[in-house]
Amino acid sequence: MVIAAGSLTATGDRLPICLGNPIMDANHSPEDRADATDAFESELKTLVTTGFARGAAIEATWVIKTPIGDAPDWIVTIKRENSTPDPPHDSFPVE
Repeated sequence: MVIAAGSLTATGDRLPICLGNPIMDANHSPEDRADATDAFESELKTLVTTGFARGAAIEATWVIKTPIGDAPDWIVTIKRENSTPDPPHDSFPVE
């Protein structure tokens, strides 16, 4: 799936993603970057968990194209990880 930044797109059972109009400024303080990273992680968690709750196909690879020449495009892969471990297997000590 290819998504252009600044668009609101939904196809099939995919959720719409709104990336807004990013402002590219590489001169951020470490505190600004930490705050931005915390916000990004929180927004990503909300997007994934809400999408999952709505039945969206979350496990996929997403290509995000940005319309700004100096901004990079992104490839995001989301893989499911079960929160409960597999049941224990019978094990025997190796001698």
